[in-house]
Amino acid sequence: MLQAETYEVADLLLNSGEPIDLLLTDVRLPDRFIGWDVAEQARSRFPDIPVIYVTSYTAERPRPVSNSLTLMKPCRPTALVAAIQQLGVTSLA
Repeated sequence: MLQAETYEVADLLLNSGEPIDLLLTDVRLPDRFIGWDVAEQARSRFPDIPVIYVTSYTAERPRPVSNSLTLMKPCRPTALVAAIQQLGVTSLA
């Protein structure tokens, strides 16, 4: 599992060559970029990657990509597992 705390680190990971089966991102991030930006960047490299957004609040207009879901925080682990299954992810690297 790869993990990034900022958009910049996520961008580096997305370009690292590591296989990525699913992108899970919070909509609100601690820098100038937001989860919508991360997903759009991920899709430029991995056009079919499933995306799950999590948020408790966002003033931003939603910009979800296709094959994505949004979960409201707090979300139960079972809801996350169900979302992963709904997006057709059968294994995670």
